[in-house]
Amino acid sequence: MYLVVLSSDLKAQTYISGKVADSKNKILPGISITLKNTYDGATSDSSGHYSFTTLETGTKVLEVSATGYKPFEQSLNLKGGQVTVNISIKELITELNAVVITAGSFEASDQKKSTMLNPIDVVTTASANGDITGAIKTLPGTQQVGESEGLFVRGGSAAESKIFIDGTLINNFFYSSTPGIASRGRFNPFLFKGTVFTSGGYSALYGQALSSALILESIDLPDRSSANFGASFLFGSAGFQSLAKNKRSSFGINYNYTNLGIAFKLIKQVQEYFTIPEYHEGDANFRIKTSKSGMLKYFGYFNTGKVGLRNADIDSIGMKSAYSLTNVNFYHNLSWKDRISRAWKFNAGLSFSTNKDDIASEFQNAENIKQSFSQPTYYAFKNFALTSKGKYINSRIVFENRLFGLNTLRFGGELFHSNETSLYTLYNGNRFKETVKENLLTAFAETDVYITQKLGIKAGLRTEHSELLSKWNLAPRFSLAYKLANNSQASLAYGIFYQNPERKYLPASSNLIFSKATHYIAQYQKVDKFLIGGILCWFLSIAAFFYKSYNSYLLVAAGATVAWIIPGFILRARFIKNRIKNSDGV
Repeated sequence: MYLVVLSSDLKAQTYISGKVADSKNKILPGISITLKNTYDGATSDSSGHYSFTTLETGTKVLEVSATGYKPFEQSLNLKGGQVTVNISIKELITELNAVVITAGSFEASDQKKSTMLNPIDVVTTASANGDITGAIKTLPGTQQVGESEGLFVRGGSAAESKIFIDGTLINNFFYSSTPGIASRGRFNPFLFKGTVFTSGGYSALYGQALSSALILESIDLPDRSSANFGASFLFGSAGFQSLAKNKRSSFGINYNYTNLGIAFKLIKQVQEYFTIPEYHEGDANFRIKTSKSGMLKYFGYFNTGKVGLRNADIDSIGMKSAYSLTNVNFYHNLSWKDRISRAWKFNAGLSFSTNKDDIASEFQNAENIKQSFSQPTYYAFKNFALTSKGKYINSRIVFENRLFGLNTLRFGGELFHSNETSLYTLYNGNRFKETVKENLLTAFAETDVYITQKLGIKAGLRTEHSELLSKWNLAPRFSLAYKLANNSQASLAYGIFYQNPERKYLPASSNLIFSKATHYIAQYQKVDKFLIGGILCWFLSIAAFFYKSYNSYLLVAAGATVAWIIPGFILRARFIKNRIKNSDGV
C-alpha cells in the first residue's frame, strides 16, 4: 500500500523552473518566487534562475515579490511534469530611489531624502542671526544686501521674491524698516518643519514672483507639552504648548517683549536714536488631528513696534533728517489637509493680515529742532507724514490625485484680495489719499510623471486674472531630471513667471501690464558622504547655469553658480553678470 501511494505522489509532482529578469532583460538574483497560499517556492540564484517541485494540482497562482518592483502573478494549471515560466518584472518607482525633480530649488522637509536647512541650521548659521531669510541668503543664487530687507535672487529685487506659509502668500513677512537699515523676518524658525527655496523655475502652484519663492510648512502636533521662559537685557519671553492626552490636538500661546535701550547704551550706534526700538509681539495656535491623515491648523500673530532715529542730511551741511515709525501688524492663517479617498487628497488654506505704518519725517537743525522752508522746495518736502494701511486675504485649495506609482496630478485655484490705502501729508498740511484694490483670481494644474526610475518630468500651467489691470496671463512651467550614477543627477527647467506692478508704482496714470520673466536653468548636483572626526557628513555639490530674461522690465540676468554645501558651512563661488536692457521699448 505504501509503494502505491509513493508512486502516485511521484506522478503528481510538478517541476517548475525558469529565469527572472527586469523589463530591460537584466538578470535579477535573490527574487522570491512562490505558489500563492502554499509553502512551495524558491529564490532566484546569481544567474537569475530558479526551480522547485510541488505536489499541488489544479489551477494555482505563481507570484513574485521583490522590493522595488511591481508585484507579478501568473495562473498555472498544475498536472504533473515540467513547467517553464520565465518571469519579467517591472521596476517600481518609489520615493526612496526615484529621481527628485528640483531644478533650481533647495528642499528641507521630513518628506524628502535630504535636508538643506532645518530650524537648527537656521539658528546656528553665523550670519543668519536666527532669521530664516538670513540663512536662505547663504544659499547659491542669492545676493547679500545689507541696507534693505528681503530676498534678492539672481539679480532681481526683493519684491520679486515671495514667501508662503502652508501654501498661502504672506504679506509683510519682514518687520517694517527704517531707511538704510535692513529688518529681519517676523517669524520664529522653530514654527516650521519644512522649507522649500527655489532660486528659479518654481512650481506652477505658486505665482506672483518673478525671481523666487520661499515655501514654509508649519509644524503639526508637538511631541509633548512644554513651557518656556527667557530673559536678557534685550528681551523677555514666555509661552507654553499643551498637548492633549490622546495626542490628537494641541494649543499654545507665546509673548515676547524687546527693548534695545541697554544694548544701544553699551554699543554706540552710527544713527542717533531718539526713540529706542521697542516691540511687543505674541502668537497663538491650535492644531487638531481630524483623521488618520488629516490636520487642521491655526496660527495667529500680532506685533507692535516703534523706532525713531536721526541721520546727517545728505543734501546740506550741519542739518539732520529725523525719521520715526510706528507699526501694527496682525496675521492669521488657517489650513486643513486630509485625504478624500485612497488616491485623492486636498490641501486648503485661508490667511488674513493687516498692516499699518505711521511714518513721520522732519528736517532738523543741529539742535534737533524742526526747520520749515518753502524754498528751495526739496528742503520743504523733507517734512511730511505718511500713514499706510493694508488688508490682505488669500484663500486657496489644491487637489491631488496619485495616479499610479509616484505619478501625480495636482490642480486647484486661489484668490488674492488686497486693499491698500496711503494718506500723505505735505509740509504745508495738504493731504493726498490713494487707495489701491486688487482681486487676483488664479487657476493652476501640475503633474509629476516618472517615465523611469531615473527620468522624471514635472509639467505645469498657471493662469491669473487681475481685476486691477483687467488682464489675463498664462504661464507654462516645465522641469526634467535624470538620475546619474554615484548619487548625482542633472536637471533642466523652463518657466514663465508674471507679477503685478509694485505698490510704489500704483495707482498709475497710464495702463500698466504684468511684469514678465522667463527662466532657463541647467543644474547638476551630487551628494557625497564622508566621515569627519567620526561624524557622518553629507556634502551637496551643485553646478548650475541660469538665464533670466525680463519683458516689460529693465533687467536681464545671466550667470553660473558653483557651490559646495556642508551642514553648518556654506562655501560658494558665484559668477554673476548683469546688464541693463531696454526691453519692449521701455
